[in-house]
Amino acid sequence: MRLRLILSGSMQKFRLTWLACLWLGGGSFYGFAQTGNTPPKFGTEIFVMPAEIAANVEFWRKVYADYPTYTVLIHDTEDLSIIYEVIELKGLADYAVSSSAAYRQEWRKMEGIKNEYRTIFDKLAKRQLELSNLSAREKRVVEIFGANADPGRLQRAAGSIRAQQGLKDRFHVGLQRSGLYRDFIEGIFSSQGLPVELTMLPHVESSFNYQAYSKVGAAGIWQFMRSTGRLFMTINYEVDERLDPIRATEAAAKLLKLNYNELDAWPLAITAYNHGLNGMRRAKAQFGTDFGRIYREYKSNSFGFASRNFYAEFLAALHVATNHENYFGAVQFHKPVQFVEITTDHFLTVNSVLETYKIDREEFRKLNPALRPPVINSQRRIPKGYTLRVPKSIDVEGTTSLARIDPRLQYEEQVQSDWYRVKRGDNLTAIAQKYGVSVTALAEHNNVGKSARIINGQILKIPPKSADMLASAAPAVTTRLPEATSSATTVASTPAVVAPPLASPTVAAPVASDAMSAEAEVEPINRIEREAILTLDIEPAPKPALVTDGSNVVGGTGETETLANTPAPQMQPQPRRSEPVSEWIHVEADETLGHYASWLQIPTRRLRELNGLRFNQDIHIGQRIRLSYERVSGEEFQRQRYEYQRSVEEDFFSNYAVDSLQTHRVGRGQNIWQICNDVYQVPIWLVVKYNPDRDLAKLNPGDSLSIPVVLPLNPAATPLQQ
Repeated sequence: MRLRLILSGSMQKFRLTWLACLWLGGGSFYGFAQTGNTPPKFGTEIFVMPAEIAANVEFWRKVYADYPTYTVLIHDTEDLSIIYEVIELKGLADYAVSSSAAYRQEWRKMEGIKNEYRTIFDKLAKRQLELSNLSAREKRVVEIFGANADPGRLQRAAGSIRAQQGLKDRFHVGLQRSGLYRDFIEGIFSSQGLPVELTMLPHVESSFNYQAYSKVGAAGIWQFMRSTGRLFMTINYEVDERLDPIRATEAAAKLLKLNYNELDAWPLAITAYNHGLNGMRRAKAQFGTDFGRIYREYKSNSFGFASRNFYAEFLAALHVATNHENYFGAVQFHKPVQFVEITTDHFLTVNSVLETYKIDREEFRKLNPALRPPVINSQRRIPKGYTLRVPKSIDVEGTTSLARIDPRLQYEEQVQSDWYRVKRGDNLTAIAQKYGVSVTALAEHNNVGKSARIINGQILKIPPKSADMLASAAPAVTTRLPEATSSATTVASTPAVVAPPLASPTVAAPVASDAMSAEAEVEPINRIEREAILTLDIEPAPKPALVTDGSNVVGGTGETETLANTPAPQMQPQPRRSEPVSEWIHVEADETLGHYASWLQIPTRRLRELNGLRFNQDIHIGQRIRLSYERVSGEEFQRQRYEYQRSVEEDFFSNYAVDSLQTHRVGRGQNIWQICNDVYQVPIWLVVKYNPDRDLAKLNPGDSLSIPVVLPLNPAATPLQQ
């Protein structure tokens, strides 16, 4: 057992001055102060600002420092100096209490305005505008492009109009919030020999919202996807270190250092954080480290608005943060967090820790943000060897040992769950009877109502018959999984609309966006996770194999009825159906070879050899993959797979709800990744659930898809993408 006292004051030697200058090494300071009519200065010797992106940097400076969140800039994506108009969203003026319905209504107005501009572009291109009787918007377009504008440019303008929400107040809140972990973040980057300016990147990614969660699954202040995060952090059903600012910062430092070592220029390394390392390698191979030329000439389907603007956003955020007094006056930074760390030597329930040390549950949750809801609510145990944080106010001498916790509440094993994948015709009553549990227990364990209509393919967690998990003493879990408004209990042949109740805001101050630009969370982070895995080919560290009872199941097709796992002490094993061993599965949404290798505890290259896959060759939804159960059983593999899928769903429905469905007709050249990420910004796995009979890997032009319309449960925290 280890004990560590964490005092932010001990890290002052790493501290960056957050006023008008930045230390860059070599005894030089670079000022950013803005006085009189002097134009703002951006960039430094190592973070250069090419002339090609000057207008972009100024655009993002306005977004961060001039326009509040109830304003929207209608602008051109090809030339960010073109802002057609600035709209006030009256319904979101008091966004801390705004409803999702109001949020949706306001953004629908924006879509109508964008369509109006598209019509104007089309008329002007065809010379059909009556120039003697122009509306205000028509006058603005003519003023910008001229009455005889090139039709080709007008057509491009029609396809590149975009709405960007202002972020001034959220940037301000992000500055305040950054004080909580600022010393730790700066210390980590300094210890890695990285420029401290990089610690401003969370202003772009999350505005230091430590609980930020994007629609596509990026989490925490550094917005890691699961697949990228697992290369550097622990991410499983019990723990998600992406939400821990300290662990996530350590991971971000490693990733940025890797990018720089490969690309040899910070503009490229920062863009690679968004676009992916392989993509920037290709750009560097063509144009060297000249970022201005890359911005101007590099062509790639994935190098879109978000990737092209990420470095400009960073420079703008760096400028605004280091000149915060000019823009926001005196900023009241949150006091640095202080805590004591204890490393556990047994599996523990959160309830036992809270009761022993007299800690408030909410305070404990904030200090240990990596612990997922099943652990916080004592449905699962705190992992053995996990480093817990407790308030500094607790008697330090008393925490040098965990002996104060009742030995009967210290366990040698984790509580495991049985999992069940819902089939058509299933209902909660029948499933509860199958496992000998009550409908009430089954519903509560899955955070749905007893009359909820469950969805075909939905993964349910079977409650244990034993009370060892202390779940009865836990408060209600806030995560809401899909349930329909219908009173029917049978599974729907087509998924019901998901609309969990709106959570009431719990904080007075507004929380920040999980993606500061309307598109920054989608394409970039997916590229990071996919390309980082393919590039690094990191092998999972060997882990002790979990003991099973020898039963195996067919994996991967979604047809497995039940999956049982190692029972906790004093728990009775659940009945299982004996299944033949299978080495083949079908790839499901958001799964990668890296996931399979980790769950199987074998190198990724072993899976490539088994399946004849080249290095860097992608796998796709529905593809048959051969597995090798050399270190774990098929049952253990499937357990980890189900827990991964379930955690994705739990996290998503804690932050978003499906409001309605819309129909998409597949266009020529479109695939499911482009449709989900570039067009609608929704997770692929969610679209899979709403199209259960469609092979999404084989889409043809004209095919129709049901696309869920996703709304944030807290509009102030996660604005819709446009």
